[in-house]
Amino acid sequence: MNASEKPSDRPRIDPLILAKFIDAVPGRVRKRLDKAPEAAQRWQWEQAGEVWRVTCDQETVTLTASHGIVRSMESVACTCLLTPRCFHVLACLTALDLAESADRFPENTSEPPTVVIDSAMQAAAERVRDELRRLLRVGGQRADLLRQSGLLRAAHGCRAVGLVRLANTVLQVLESVRRLRSGHAAASANTLATGIASALQQSEQLLRNDSLSRAVIGQARRDFASCDIRKLIGIGVEPVLTLSGYAGVVVYLQSPDPSNTQIERELFTVNDIRVAEQANDPHWITQAYRGGIELGNQTLPAADISRRQWLVQNLTVSLDGRLGKGGRTRWALTQRPAEQRPFSCGRFAEPLAAQVARIFNLASETVDRQTAGWDLVAFQAVVLGAEDAALCVRFDDSPHPIRLKIAIDHPALPFRENLSLLARCPGLAFRCLGRLRLHAAGQVDLLAIATADDTTACPTTPRLRLPDPWDGLCNVGCDVLDRWNVEGIQRWSEHVELDAEPSAMPGEPSANQRDGLEPLRSRQMAIALGGRHAVATIHSEAHRRDRHRLSQRHQHTAAKLIDLTAIAAGGNRSEPAALGTERANPRIPWDQVFLANHLYIQAASLHHQQQLWSAIVQGSSDE
Repeated sequence: MNASEKPSDRPRIDPLILAKFIDAVPGRVRKRLDKAPEAAQRWQWEQAGEVWRVTCDQETVTLTASHGIVRSMESVACTCLLTPRCFHVLACLTALDLAESADRFPENTSEPPTVVIDSAMQAAAERVRDELRRLLRVGGQRADLLRQSGLLRAAHGCRAVGLVRLANTVLQVLESVRRLRSGHAAASANTLATGIASALQQSEQLLRNDSLSRAVIGQARRDFASCDIRKLIGIGVEPVLTLSGYAGVVVYLQSPDPSNTQIERELFTVNDIRVAEQANDPHWITQAYRGGIELGNQTLPAADISRRQWLVQNLTVSLDGRLGKGGRTRWALTQRPAEQRPFSCGRFAEPLAAQVARIFNLASETVDRQTAGWDLVAFQAVVLGAEDAALCVRFDDSPHPIRLKIAIDHPALPFRENLSLLARCPGLAFRCLGRLRLHAAGQVDLLAIATADDTTACPTTPRLRLPDPWDGLCNVGCDVLDRWNVEGIQRWSEHVELDAEPSAMPGEPSANQRDGLEPLRSRQMAIALGGRHAVATIHSEAHRRDRHRLSQRHQHTAAKLIDLTAIAAGGNRSEPAALGTERANPRIPWDQVFLANHLYIQAASLHHQQQLWSAIVQGSSDE
């Protein structure tokens, strides 16, 4: 394990407690740790129940973690007797992951769908904006412990007044900063830039509106309301394995007749996601998939929920489409009609072009409209073969292939093994369910496959034959396909090994689908990493070259934005950036320029990708 990586079996720490320790130590101690943020990773960590002992040189730090979380300053001690003004303690605490917000706040099941924004909420949002401005002055790579403490306190202030989503976003920004400074393998400038922009955007919404929807504000625990659903059909399972240590499954279900429901949706989820015992440990995925999920008064494996048709009563549902698991709910198994293939009714019965258009329309909506499975597509595919890290398939009469990708590339999950097997079966037809990649036209993360709609295929054509208990559906991330699951193969091709997924930044267009916004996007990354001084001046050769390139492409708005960015970044550059004392043009707020760049990139890139997707799927709409 890399010394800069934090094992997930260590305790976590309450964000406010970490902020108090950072504020308590002298400046010289903070500077010492700023120079070596990974110091505690090299020390010896030992656990005995809820107590952890960390041996560092001649001293020992003791951490008492109640239910895996350090919750008070009294839970920490060091043999040097300088606690809380101790370097050893601070090094150990900053090496811990932050506790999730939900660990500290009780459930509230009676909150209204719309929240009135009061003065306390606006004050918390303003503090977030101030802290982000300070962060943008210096960048994430030079954000010292004092600035990290400011973000921690800003997040706590948001949580205290019920701004759950903004608090979580600020904590994500902080985690991105910590990963960058420690050289973590998962560090990403794009993730940091996107997080900062998202926090700024949420702050602006709170400062400019009198009320916002509960989905925009967020909830410590989801509210569940009764819904009039009588029948649900399982359509697939998505495994979940996060860097923050969570693992489990999400089961997608579809209402065959959404007009009979009291809510405007047809897709729902049943989730079973918990803290993994170890980093990247998929054990809970297998347990939830094979073992069972408690629904009402019974326990059902996710494998069965995803393949069967259910008669249901007394269901409750959250704003994002998650179904409640209360004791009053009733689930009764009923036979799926033989003619009803998985993910072939409702929205999935539409041409792929119509499905893609709906997803891009929702992509520009607010988060409260992006409910469960909003970005899923389903279509009939025919295998062409492998290409790099993808399985290429043909659909309808379109001349453009779709590339089915690996959703989670983990050796314990069968995604790669299954896609490699399918790649050896050119001509094999099946229906597939996957998540459309908004920023990579023609790419879909494959989640499930089912037997093809056409059951009268030629005997010499490969056919999918799944085991009877699978009921015609394979969850590609949980079930393991074998050679005898494919009939009609006269001679198997050589073993296919898919390449590893390229290390592209999340949300960034792939190399062959550039939208021409690299000059503006690179400035956002530079600001996130190095702050104001990382931006080329308006008189520099780099600035003139990039502006000319954008103008030549008739991207005049982008050209104006890099001008504004350079002007706003200008000032007295002789002063050290780490002090945050540089003076920018007061008429152009630095954070507003950063947010404007983000919103423009987001909208322009989305429009560009929509045009590419339309060109790819247009053949599927020709009837």
